[in-house]
Amino acid sequence: MYIWRTIPFDKMGWEKVPTPYRDAIMNHLKHRDTYEREEEVILDEFTNNMNEVLRKEKIKTIKDFDIVFVPIFHHEKNHFYLMCFDLKRTKTTLLDNVAPLENEEKDDHDPYDGRIRKTKQAFEGYLERISHPKAANMKATPINRLKMSWRTCFNGIDCGIFLMRHMETYMGEDAKDYHCGFVEEKTGLQQKQIEGLRRKYTTKMLVHILYVCHCANS
Repeated sequence: MYIWRTIPFDKMGWEKVPTPYRDAIMNHLKHRDTYEREEEVILDEFTNNMNEVLRKEKIKTIKDFDIVFVPIFHHEKNHFYLMCFDLKRTKTTLLDNVAPLENEEKDDHDPYDGRIRKTKQAFEGYLERISHPKAANMKATPINRLKMSWRTCFNGIDCGIFLMRHMETYMGEDAKDYHCGFVEEKTGLQQKQIEGLRRKYTTKMLVHILYVCHCANS
């Protein structure tokens, strides 16, 4: 996934990538047990990971960024989903391809076992640490679980493809304005779209590896 998301930036150069793609970076909490730790420890881990991403990309700060994507891997459920922190519009959005079950819509049920809440708290803490001007405003935003028409009820294995497509296309829109190309699951055509994207992403990653190796040896 890291190779996939760096392809356009490595080829074009970060300074040439047009907005808003230039204004989006990703980070994730690396350790599967991170969410079981104390909040301050989670914040330290999140801060270290953010600093590492910025260091690798030779970026000093996220203060000029519009959007920060945080892909999350829920190890116990073997499931990927995406959090989007929109600093320009001041909102927090969750993109999960799996539609919630009826009991998950209840306020007292958390299908994410605290991961969404703790990730938001970590990001807010990180903004405070770097004295970001939107720190207080982001802290007041609720988490909006985007009700996309293509969410799935019967597909439990392609969450990674959905995550990659969402990161590739989402720019902070509301559900009614966001279209990433997927049709509804009930049409029976969604699986063909997923298979097409899997071939596309695999090809791009393999070609990119050859490109990087060629540049390194030239």
